Amino acid sequence: MLYDITQELFSCKVYPGDPAPRREVLQSIEAGAVCNLTALSLCAHNGTHVDAPFHFIPGGQTIDALGLEPFVGRCWLARHEGDVTAADAARMLDKARRAGAGERLLIAGAATVTEAGAAVFAQGGLKLLGNESQTFGPEDAPAAVHRLLLGAGLALLEGIVLAALPEGRYFLNAAPLNLAGGDGAPCRAWLLDGCAVRPIEARDDRRVGEIIRACLHEYDAPEDGCALADPDLDSFSRVYAPAGRAYWVAEDETGAVMGGVGIAPLDGVDGVCELQKMYCLPAFRGSGAAHRLLETALSFAARHYRRCYLETFANMVEAQKFYEKHGFTRMDEPLGDTGHFRCDVRYCKEL
Repeated sequence: MLYDITQELFSCKVYPGDPAPRREVLQSIEAGAVCNLTALSLCAHNGTHVDAPFHFIPGGQTIDALGLEPFVGRCWLARHEGDVTAADAARMLDKARRAGAGERLLIAGAATVTEAGAAVFAQGGLKLLGNESQTFGPEDAPAAVHRLLLGAGLALLEGIVLAALPEGRYFLNAAPLNLAGGDGAPCRAWLLDGCAVRPIEARDDRRVGEIIRACLHEYDAPEDGCALADPDLDSFSRVYAPAGRAYWVAEDETGAVMGGVGIAPLDGVDGVCELQKMYCLPAFRGSGAAHRLLETALSFAARHYRRCYLETFANMVEAQKFYEKHGFTRMDEPLGDTGHFRCDVRYCKEL
C-alpha cells in the first residue's frame, strides 16, 4: 500500500517567523483566459520539506549537491512521544539496522530530538532522519540539534504526516525539488509498505518451501519429526485450499516472498486450530512482517476456531518471546496430533 505523508502546501504548518505559502492566480479560464495559470511564493522550509547541511553549516552541501540517494530507499518508522534521548536514539537505530533499513529513520509522534539523541544519530550511519515536527530539536532553540545532525552530513526530512502508521520497515521516496544552492526544498514524500501479506498462490509454493527449510536449518532442526519431514512442503497452495485452512505469504517492497504462516485444524481436538509453518528469512525479521502475518492468521482463526495451538523448538528463543508477547501461553504437554514429535515447546491462545 502507498501512503502519502506530505502536508497540503497552502494549509500546511509554518515554522514561526517563516513566510507562509501564497498563491497568485495569473490567468483564469473563468475570467476568459486560454488556461489557468498560478504563481507560487513560499519558503523552502514550508510544510513537508528537507534540510540540506548548508541550512546551518557554512560551506555544507546544498540541496542539488545531495543527489537523490538520501531520500529514496528503505527506511525504518519508529513511534515515539516526548524527548528522544541518547538511549532512545540507540534503540531506534538498532531496530532499523536489524530490519535492514539502517540508512533512513523516520520518527512518528510528538517527539523532540535532544542534543544527546542527535549526537547518537549523527554517529549512527544515517543518510536521512525525519520527523513530524517542522524542525528538529526544541522549536524555540533548534540550532544546536541541527548543527549536530547536518554537520554529520545527514539530510533532514521535516513536517511529514505519519498519522497512525505502524512501526516497521517501509520504502521511502522524499525527493526534493532540485534547487541549485538551496538550503532546503519542498518535497512530495510517500511511503510504500515494506510488507504486503496475501494468500499463497501456486507460484509461491517452491519459494515458501525453500524459506522453511532455510529457517529450520538455521536452527539445526532435525530431519525427522518436524516440518522438514512433511511431504507437502512445496505444495502449500493445494494443502491449504480446503475450508478452515489458509496460508499467507509476506512480500517485501520488491514483491519478493520473505515469509509465511498457515492455519489448519488441529487433528484430534475440536474447535482448535494449529498455527503452522510461520517463518521469515533473517533479512525480514524485525521489519514488522511477523506481526502482520500473525495478525492476519489469528483474525482468520478467530472466525473458525476457539483456540489456537502451536509448536516450536526450545532454541528458537526470539520466536517464543514473540508468541508470548502476542498472548500465547506455554503448555507443559502437547495437544492433539501434529506428527511433529521433535518440537519441544508448545503454546496455546484463546481466540
